[in-house]
Amino acid sequence: MALDAQNNVYVLQNTAPHEFVYSKVALDGKILDRISYQAPKDRPRLQRTEDGTVSVVGGIAFDPNAAAVAAPLPKLSDRPPITQSLVPPPEPSPAGKSKKTHPKKSKPTPTPKPSLSPLKVD
Repeated sequence: MALDAQNNVYVLQNTAPHEFVYSKVALDGKILDRISYQAPKDRPRLQRTEDGTVSVVGGIAFDPNAAAVAAPLPKLSDRPPITQSLVPPPEPSPAGKSKKTHPKKSKPTPTPKPSLSPLKVD
């Protein structure tokens, strides 16, 4: 909050994250000016000059009542056509050449189980 040489009241208040409202109010309570500011990087602040005037430094002024402009959606006809360079060519199968075969892995031979022989007792 600040006062100028004519005793006008200047108020800068935080209304939402990164949003501020600057108001200039006369002695009789009438609002003389109201501006909204965004603070994406630097926070706005009130600054008094040597001649007694007060101004806002920092932030970006914006109109909170302005409708957001949406980008138009692209049409299906705007898509680029599919070219043959994007589709991989089929692999040729030359005649007379056999398919590559991988050597089969041999299975390990099982170890024989020990045979049980009857015990001889003398």
